[in-house]
Amino acid sequence: MELNGGYRKQENSKRYQKAIIEFICDKDKTGLEGLWDPEDKYEDDGEDEKRKREEAEDDDEKKQTNRGYDPEKSSLKYVSYKQDAEDEKRDILRLEWYTKHACEDQKDEDDAEKKSSWGFFTWFILM
Repeated sequence: MELNGGYRKQENSKRYQKAIIEFICDKDKTGLEGLWDPEDKYEDDGEDEKRKREEAEDDDEKKQTNRGYDPEKSSLKYVSYKQDAEDEKRDILRLEWYTKHACEDQKDEDDAEKKSSWGFFTWFILM
């Protein structure tokens, strides 16, 4: 998948950006393994002060492990970020994403799961 658009200002010029994501079949991965856990999250559970203090104490330990991110186990891998060979004014970010959804036979398996059950309208007609 190619994503075009945007730019980054650099001194007196603009560097146009492009991202290329290559989806690679890996039947053992959903595509969400090992992704970076962001520091700031929205929380709706009314977190109390004690829990906030405990998290602040653990924050130093998390910073050392980069919040659980492990590039070797991650399903999304950074390949490169460099200047385009064809266009000097454009940079390209290349990523690889390992997921079972990139496999050719995955759609057939998903369709088989959906066909195995009766739908709402079938039950409605039978009633």
